[in-house]
Amino acid sequence: MADAASIKSKSDVESNVSIDADLARKNFNFIDKTILSSASVFGLKTDTHLVGQQYSWVSSVFYFGYLGWAYPTTYLIQRLPVGKYVSINTIIWGTLVALTASCKTFGGLITVLSLLGVAEATITPAFVYTTSMWYTRDEIPVKTGAWFAGNSFGGLVASLAAHGIGKIEEPLSPWQWLFIIFSVATGLWGIIVLLILPDSIESCGFLNEEEEKCAQDRVVVAGTGKASKETSQWKCEQVFEYFLDPKTWFFFAISICTQIPNSGTQNFDNLVLEGFGFTNLETTLVALPSSIITFLTILTRYSVHLPLATFAFAESGLYI
Repeated sequence: MADAASIKSKSDVESNVSIDADLARKNFNFIDKTILSSASVFGLKTDTHLVGQQYSWVSSVFYFGYLGWAYPTTYLIQRLPVGKYVSINTIIWGTLVALTASCKTFGGLITVLSLLGVAEATITPAFVYTTSMWYTRDEIPVKTGAWFAGNSFGGLVASLAAHGIGKIEEPLSPWQWLFIIFSVATGLWGIIVLLILPDSIESCGFLNEEEEKCAQDRVVVAGTGKASKETSQWKCEQVFEYFLDPKTWFFFAISICTQIPNSGTQNFDNLVLEGFGFTNLETTLVALPSSIITFLTILTRYSVHLPLATFAFAESGLYI
């Protein structure tokens, strides 16, 4: 018989592969979104002939694609092999980032970035689904904090990389190199994840039959794990319960209140800083303290159980 402690240890090793993959994908996820702001001060607006409010629409259309695909992708995540689905999605997402570098007009940017929003919509739901597949209720908050911190760490990496890439002048503009370099990194990571990320406990190839059963029982007893046909059936009474639960609206309000300033600073940060008199290279470095503080705050909130409000403010970047 397999020892319970041994099973937990083996399960943690394999599931940490999932969390490490999620953390890296979250890094690339945030990097690929924030480089639009850096690109805006490295010639993107001039080279693509953006005028008036066109840059605002370019930065906003991403969220239209995201919103439109958010619910269909949650349906697919539960019915397709999640490891392969999210990996292929990451490769497509890297390809779209590369295509952004080839855009020469407002229409081209609008098209590519809306599709990029579609690709992005899969990432966070897939992360939540994968985490709940491997971990118990007590373990999920810490593991979620680990991969969610990838947002802030990605901002740190993007700022430093943009400062260096911004000095490249030939044969392409710096903003094009930003998209090309990060798209290659994202695409390569998608291929790696396709090879190492299992679709489920049953397909991980790390545990034998008895160990797989113990690993599954561990999360099932805790009320998590992969949904079965019985537990994933649509139940109208649960839908009504969801909308009548005050927590639903509290989370909705928190999300709205944090994402409004977050999306604004994310897309216009470098332009605003340039307006204050900083050079385009300096604007990539001014945001570094915000990324560092947010990264550390998220990890601290999950490790020492600070109030949720602290985490919400840190996520929105309101500390700076």
